[in-house]
Amino acid sequence: SDLMECLAGARPQATGDIWLEGQPVKADSISERIQSGFVLVPEDRQHDSIVPTLSVQDNMLLASLKKYLRGGFLNASEEQMATDSQIKDLSIRVANSKQLITALSGGNQQKVVVAKGMLTKPKVLLLDEPTRGIDVGAKSEISEIINRLAEENYGVIFVSSELKEILAMS
Repeated sequence: SDLMECLAGARPQATGDIWLEGQPVKADSISERIQSGFVLVPEDRQHDSIVPTLSVQDNMLLASLKKYLRGGFLNASEEQMATDSQIKDLSIRVANSKQLITALSGGNQQKVVVAKGMLTKPKVLLLDEPTRGIDVGAKSEISEIINRLAEENYGVIFVSSELKEILAMS
């Protein structure tokens, strides 16, 4: 978990070199690391990833809002298309994207967190305990999503404290 936070830029006091696609990564802050292609799905989604008073769509767009700015205003239709696409791609079970995120199950909340990361167009997904606190069915779905993303040539760094899960994913 500490390494994941270092790679994501959440620990600016950490030192060392990071290389991506043969080039050194000079970014230090979280937002600069996101722009460089790293995105972290943190261990504690309730504390570090979601804003419980916001909708599914708003939570999904938090890390990539700049992409939807047009003349100082957010482009609502582009936002809607992006979130609808992620809801479909990740099979998020939601009545609609305007629904409060707290109305979703833990597994679907976790999929929203993954979708939030995906909307930043990352090169490397840093997944810290991505199946923690979700039911067996949702764990299976998250594992399938991770495998699919790896097949689509995303870099995936996966951390889990469950040995069976590590063996299954590798």
